[in-house]
Amino acid sequence: MLRILFVVAVTTTSAQANTCSAIPNVDFEGNDISTTDRANPGKCCGDCQATPGCTAFNWYDGVCFLKSAQGASLSLPGGVSGVVLKATPAPTTTPAKTTPTPKPTPKPTCKRIRKSWEALTAAEKNTYISAIELAMDRGLYHKFVEIHKETMSTTEAHNSCVFLFWHRKLLLAYENMLRSLGNRYKCLTLPYWDYVQNYATMQNTPRAKRCRSIEECSPVLGDIGGSTVGKRSTKNLFGYSYPALTCVTNRPANHLCTVAGASSSTCDHCIPRGNWASIPMITDMSIDSVRGQLLAPEVAGSIRLLSQAIESSPHASIHITLSGPQNNVAVSPMDPVFFIHHNTLDLLHTIYYHCKVEPLGLSKAEKMTDTRSFQGCTTGNGHNLGPTSPIMMKLEGPAGVVNIENDPLVGEFFRDLPN
Repeated sequence: MLRILFVVAVTTTSAQANTCSAIPNVDFEGNDISTTDRANPGKCCGDCQATPGCTAFNWYDGVCFLKSAQGASLSLPGGVSGVVLKATPAPTTTPAKTTPTPKPTPKPTCKRIRKSWEALTAAEKNTYISAIELAMDRGLYHKFVEIHKETMSTTEAHNSCVFLFWHRKLLLAYENMLRSLGNRYKCLTLPYWDYVQNYATMQNTPRAKRCRSIEECSPVLGDIGGSTVGKRSTKNLFGYSYPALTCVTNRPANHLCTVAGASSSTCDHCIPRGNWASIPMITDMSIDSVRGQLLAPEVAGSIRLLSQAIESSPHASIHITLSGPQNNVAVSPMDPVFFIHHNTLDLLHTIYYHCKVEPLGLSKAEKMTDTRSFQGCTTGNGHNLGPTSPIMMKLEGPAGVVNIENDPLVGEFFRDLPN
């Protein structure tokens, strides 16, 4: 394929005339370390040079994807990729005196008030779906799948005493990431799936008029793309393929790809899903079942037993019911329904805390030892977890497996979270 190579001149604040090569209609695979919003691809060069470790970039649809290395070239119509060229000395000039620029006023922090999907306005729903699409386009979303998939991390996250705590941190970081995408999203919070109310509505509706499936009974499942509109796909998604399932192409599923900005030859831009339109609601979603798991006498004095109960039902039972990738413990976050489902589980954890722990008035030291607040365990990794053990979240990158806080692309969304 004939490629036209041209050079983009970029003005910077250093005494160097800096340039970058640029190749149209091409993407460099992988090695993303950061992103910037730029309407002009010529601005990506300066952004790359201002970013430590950046040696290459790809521009697509108003976003510069800054990279630590030039990966394999992929076809990307409308995109522009480039590498930083060696700078040549520029004439030295005497700098003019300037007045220091005042520091910007810190942005106000929006409260995290999470609501059920049905409680969101149409505009709020659209904003949330748009944020997911943008995160997928920028290569941020799939990092959260890779965290959940990493062997040591997922072993600590499941069948352990920190199931609820581990996933709470993941949800907070995911929410941070979505909020970082621009002013439109800065106050976004994760919605939860109120399947308890959905189940009650079904039960209280005359039989002849009842919804018949989990998709029909749960508005959120239809609003995030449903399960029936799509195509068959044999392409690999995070190490797995689902050729027998419908790979949904409604939004936001039509933005999913393991390589940001990849063409259709590399990625089908869809999410495989089970046939939710033919799967009935399950009793694990009922108020009697959820209340029984949450407030049963046998779990009242043990956060560890409560965590085990919730991890079994409604957590695992709903993942199994949704089927497809949702029934794959490693890569279930590839579908945005994962985060909405787990946000409901986080709500159940919060309810338990308000009902069973908060009234005790425990001190910080007491919270570490009271079994209603925390209980340690030994994980499948052989690690002994106590109240001050760091939460293990790792990610495999070009240099091997790193702690998530050190990842150049998404580490910032985890660093300031309780650990």
